Amino acid sequence: MPNWCANHLDITGEPSQLKALEDWLTGKSPLLAYQRAIYQSIKLLVAGCAGIRVPTLLEHETQPVQWNFPPLPQLVSPGTTGVFSPEDLAFTRWLKLLKCNPALDKHYCQVIEHYWQQSGLKDIRWENLTDAQQETVNTLFHKKYADWFGTLASDKPMSFAELWNDMGTDALPVQSFRMDMRELIPTCLAYELNGFSGGLWYPLSDDEPDRERWRNFQPRSSGYGLYLDLYGIKSPEAYNLHYNRHSTGNMTVDFDSPWSPPNDAVMEALSKRFDCQLVHYYCEEGDCFCGRGEYEQGTLIERVCDELVYGEMDDEGMSEIIGPDYILENISHFGG
Repeated sequence: MPNWCANHLDITGEPSQLKALEDWLTGKSPLLAYQRAIYQSIKLLVAGCAGIRVPTLLEHETQPVQWNFPPLPQLVSPGTTGVFSPEDLAFTRWLKLLKCNPALDKHYCQVIEHYWQQSGLKDIRWENLTDAQQETVNTLFHKKYADWFGTLASDKPMSFAELWNDMGTDALPVQSFRMDMRELIPTCLAYELNGFSGGLWYPLSDDEPDRERWRNFQPRSSGYGLYLDLYGIKSPEAYNLHYNRHSTGNMTVDFDSPWSPPNDAVMEALSKRFDCQLVHYYCEEGDCFCGRGEYEQGTLIERVCDELVYGEMDDEGMSEIIGPDYILENISHFGG
């Protein structure tokens, strides 16, 4: 279990913006664009590994192309381009996009949605797959189940057949997250496919001539590392979240985050998205740190980093936190 960092936000803004912020805090959107893009991409990836979709010639190509994908060779297992079809063309375009490891912003989510629709995979049911194709799907789903499907909001376990049929559609019971920071700062496709724990991508061989191209496809290029880089915390969502509207133009939010607070980039993005001013207070008793940041419409105005102040020890060797004052006045507990 992590140590918990306690966070408090004091937010001032327009009533309409604060209402939109409430919706984001509570995770009311049933299926976010980035989640849809991830599940559509998982199915495209698995379809490539199973040979359901294969690379084909693009419009400007006239000769067969030798395809390779060193981090996951079976993704293009046929090797060379197949017979042209609109469905394989969509898969090929998605494959070229994957190599670039796009950020899952609004634009690239729409691009993936377009390729997904053109791929025809939503119409290929489990019962239409060959035994060999089902075996490949089973192997990959079993290997990556926790990373790919561990947060589904289903009341009962779903079979691999059900997962295959529902992936990429509104039928998949995707869980929403409170204060989902991936809506503020886009996550990246290759890392999400590799999952929080990694292990999907294979190590590159020592003689791989283009290692730089595949730098985002290392076995340990995982969601865990990406989240620390992008959001400052290993899980970009809020725990134990509570909020209060004190007036039409002011609200406060209290939440916990694992080990550390969300970074400045998150708070800047939050204040920009909802056109507001906010003050972020945080502390973590286990490592004795605390701080305060002030942000206005996407800009950091002031940052203070401190240590918690303790009083004298009592007869049992315990001491109370007595400062800084801005922590005592704004945070109800001290993490740890």
